[in-house]
Amino acid sequence: MRQPVSFFSKKLMNPILALTGVFFIGVGAVILISRFEYNRSDTAIGVLALAPQIENCMAENAGGARARCYNDLFADYLERYDPESLFAQFEKAMSESADIRRDCHQVIHAIGRETHAVVKNIADTFEMGRDLTLCAGGYFHGAVEKMFRPSVNSGQDPDNEPIEEHISAGELETKIPVLCAAVKDESRKDECYHGIGHGTLYLLEDLTKSLGFCNLILTKQNHFSCYSGVFMEHELSGMAFDVNVDDPHYPCRDFKSQQLYACYYVQSFRLVRLGFSKEDIVKTCREAPSPAGAMCVRGYGIFHLAHEALAEGFPPTVQFCESLDRANARVCAEAVASRLAAHMTSGELAMPFCALFESEYIRKRCFNYTADVLRLGHKIDRDALIADCREYVADASRAEECVAEA
Repeated sequence: MRQPVSFFSKKLMNPILALTGVFFIGVGAVILISRFEYNRSDTAIGVLALAPQIENCMAENAGGARARCYNDLFADYLERYDPESLFAQFEKAMSESADIRRDCHQVIHAIGRETHAVVKNIADTFEMGRDLTLCAGGYFHGAVEKMFRPSVNSGQDPDNEPIEEHISAGELETKIPVLCAAVKDESRKDECYHGIGHGTLYLLEDLTKSLGFCNLILTKQNHFSCYSGVFMEHELSGMAFDVNVDDPHYPCRDFKSQQLYACYYVQSFRLVRLGFSKEDIVKTCREAPSPAGAMCVRGYGIFHLAHEALAEGFPPTVQFCESLDRANARVCAEAVASRLAAHMTSGELAMPFCALFESEYIRKRCFNYTADVLRLGHKIDRDALIADCREYVADASRAEECVAEA
C-alpha cells in the first residue's frame, strides 16, 4: 500500500489535470533546485521566521498595499537566503498561522514573483517551484506575472549575470502565443496561462484589452485560465477596490460566455473583501446566470473554504456546506474535496472530509468527485483508491460507500 503523504511532505507527486474547465492543477510537495544553480550561500533554515512578518503584511488593506508588502518582504529574504530556504519557511509559516493559510494564494503569488526575479528564466523558476496544489498554484501564477512587471535594472547585465526574462507591452502579440512553450511539464502549462492573465492586466491596466490578449493563446481551452487570471488580478491588485463598491457582481455582469464564467469563478475574492457572510456569498453567487453561479460557488470552495477547512478542521466546513440547499451543498462539498485531494497523492484528507457528511447523496458525490480528481490528476488506479477508502474512512459502512464510488 502506498504510504500517506503529509500536507507538508517533500515527496514528489504526480500532476493533476484540469477538470471540466476548472483548473484543479496539482502535484504534491516539493521539487528542488534543478538546472538553476543558486550562488548565494545556503543559510540554515530558521534564521528569519516569516509568520509574524507575513501577518504584518496582511494588515495592509489599501489597494495593492498588501501585495507590495509581500513583494518587499520576500525580495529582502532572497537577498540573504536561497529560494529553498524561503519555500521551507513559508511551509512553516503556513503550519503556524490559520490566517496565512487563508490568504496563502496571494502570499505565494509574491513568492513566485520574487523567486523569478532571482532565477531570471521562467522555465527554471517553474522547475524550482513547490507543488502546484499548494495554495491553488499561486507560485506559478506569480512567477509568470513577474515577467510582466520586471525588477528595476532587469535589462542591465553588470558582471555577465543572467538578465531577468520579461515582456513589454509592445511584445505581447508575439510573446503571449509562445510564452508557455518554455514550460515543458504539460501539467503546469495551465498555471502558466493563468499567470499570463495576471501579468497582462498588470501591464495594461485595462480589463477588456487584457482579456483580448488572452485570445492569442493558441489552444482555445486554455483561454479560461488566462481570463480567470485577468479577473483575479483586477481584484487582488486593488484596481476594483473603489469601483462600483455597492455592486457585488462587478465586473462580471459586463461580460458573456467564457469570460463571464471565468469572472464568477474568482468573484469570491471580491465578496470576501466586501465582508459578505458565507451564506451571502453563496446567495450572491447564485444570482448569476447559470452555470456561472455554480462556478462562483465552486471557486469559493476551492479558494476559500478548503483553506478554512485546513486551518480550523473539517467539521465547521462540513456543517456549512450541509446548511445549503441540495445543489449548493453538492458543489460546496465537491469543491473543498477537490482541493483537499489535490494536496495529496492519496485520499488522506478528502475522503475523511467526505465521510463526515450526514447526507448520503452528498457523501457519495463527494467520494466520487475525489476519486475523479485522484484518478485523472494523480493517475491513481482503482485498487489504490479502494485501499485509501478503507484506510482513511473510519466508519466501515461509509468506507464501503467510498469504495463503490471509486
